[in-house]
Amino acid sequence: MPAEKVVPKRLEGQRLNVEIGTRMMTKFFGNQNAIKAVFVGMEAGAYLVVRLMGVGGLQDYLIEGNEVVVKFISSGVVYGFQSRILGYLFKKSMVLVLLVYPKSVETYELRQETRIESRFPGVLHFGDREYNGYILDMSPSGLRFAIGLTNGNPAADISWGVPVTISFQIPGLEGLRKAACKVRSIQNESKFLAIGLQFDNLAPVLDQDIRRFVEDASLFNEPH
Repeated sequence: MPAEKVVPKRLEGQRLNVEIGTRMMTKFFGNQNAIKAVFVGMEAGAYLVVRLMGVGGLQDYLIEGNEVVVKFISSGVVYGFQSRILGYLFKKSMVLVLLVYPKSVETYELRQETRIESRFPGVLHFGDREYNGYILDMSPSGLRFAIGLTNGNPAADISWGVPVTISFQIPGLEGLRKAACKVRSIQNESKFLAIGLQFDNLAPVLDQDIRRFVEDASLFNEPH
């Protein structure tokens, strides 16, 4: 699970602990998709200003008074609060949204190794063989990959500790990524084979992309 120890906190007379430029995740009432945003500024006790990173299809939800959930991470702590839209400004591809200053905020600390559930396709490369499948979950140090058993069980070929390569596209980012891995677990399920993979010497850019994806996705996972 991504986090633990939820702590509600009142903000009466206090300044929200967020710096200009902080990346946020927003979810507007009526829209199931989380939208990335950047914190622009605020007047403590009055309002916040955020810049939305995606604008497609949002016009129906950017309504004065509509509710929004906002979450962000600062120093390993997730902050989350509910607010309402005060107003917004469209200018070319930029959207600024004015939000009511929250009365309270919930905080919870991230565990050392955040792992998020996922369902996106990938390809496992082992020697001259390729296995299409799905990434079931991902963390900064590795992932779990599922291979369907409709074309036989590859478990006889793949064993603990062997080096493999996995290629995938990180949701929200363009381009195919490839990561060298080592097999750390193999589990036979009724309809698929689940393989635990540990990343092996990730390139710095890919490491950063994976960490940002996991961090962003973890913001809307429920803490336990």
